[in-house]
This record gives sequence, C-alpha cells and structure tokens, in this order.
Amino acid sequence: MAGKFSTMSGSAISAYFAAALFLFAMILTFGVPSATASNASLSWFAGILWLAFHIVMFPVVAGLPAPNWAKASAYGWLVVDNVLVVANINGALDTKTTFAMRMGVHVAAAVWIAMASANGTTAFRAVGWLTALFLGGYSLIAPFVSPMVFTVAALLLLVWVTMCGTTLGKLGPHDEERGLTQPA
Repeated sequence: MAGKFSTMSGSAISAYFAAALFLFAMILTFGVPSATASNASLSWFAGILWLAFHIVMFPVVAGLPAPNWAKASAYGWLVVDNVLVVANINGALDTKTTFAMRMGVHVAAAVWIAMASANGTTAFRAVGWLTALFLGGYSLIAPFVSPMVFTVAALLLLVWVTMCGTTLGKLGPHDEERGLTQPA
C-alpha cells in the first residue's frame, strides 16, 4: 500500500484525507451533538476538523479539471466556510447567522461540484450531480424541510470526495495541470 501512495498525486491523497476529516467532523458534529454542544473542547475539536477539511480541499479543487470560473466558486466556498468555522470557534457569530451564511456559500460549492463532475466517469458524474443538487438545493429550501435532507447531501459529498481521490489517482503525472480526465 505504501508504494501505491508514493506514486499517487498530492491531489488524490488530499481528497482521501479530506474524506476522512469530513467523516470524523460529521460524527462529532451530528453523531454526538449533545456531547459536542455541552463540551467546549469537543466543539472546538469539531471546528478544527471542519477547518482542516476545507483547507485540505484546496489541492482537490486545483487538481480536478473544471472551468476556471467553477474553480473560483470552489475557492470562494472554501475561504468563506473557513471564515465561518473560525468565527464559530471564537463565538463571534450566532448559530442562525452562521447557518444562513454557510447555506449561501454551499451554493458556490454545488456549482463547482457539478462542473468538476461533468467530464468524469458516468458514476463520478452521477454522484457529483446528485451531490450538487442536494447540497445547493438544500441551501435554498432549508427553512422548509427536514435537516435529514442535509444528511443526504453530506453523505453524497463524502462519497463524491472519496471518488475525487480515485479520479485524481487515475490522472497521469501531468494530466492534472493540463486539465485532462479519464474517459467515461
């Protein structure tokens, strides 16, 4: 296995690492919300995991072929979501404001996910477009639907980010820079 990782691109490794961070952050934030809410250290640690997830996604955005405007949308999502995470860690914003701002920036994430998925395999494209639909769609209807809809978006995002690692791992050593993808 070590040999496989030594030949894998940094973007692919970042995608797998991002998926792991996302999973652990989700478990801490939503799997044990009462424990996290009542424990400042756990809440802080969950925030650090979310921050790390967003930071580790930068090489994934850089590595996945997508139009520059879509990548700009992704970078905006990552930067703004990091600002919101740090504001939460420091208690600078109330939960309702943070949630609304996060939903707005998730629309930018959905745009990038849809465009970055467009030239991938059929499975990558399908999961990506479903992820974009649920993530961006939930952002627009959150006040009217169950938070379970967001759980679906989160699970799809976890699968999609993992698939990003596989997709990026199949690109040749210079394919990422040239914007090439594997055929469908």
